[in-house]
Amino acid sequence: MSMEMTVLALGCIFGIIQVFVAAQLQTRQNGLAWSLSSREAAGRRQRPSSDG
Repeated sequence: MSMEMTVLALGCIFGIIQVFVAAQLQTRQNGLAWSLSSREAAGRRQRPSSDG
């Protein structure tokens, strides 16, 4: 495999890993019930402020 194809394949693999890691961290922060619930009816959840 050429160098360009190797870099492309690694970039795709790392991109997919990044999506899964971000989803896991979001689920850990907000909880599984929130991650699986509908966002249309309840509105957007407010993030905690970083004032303190």
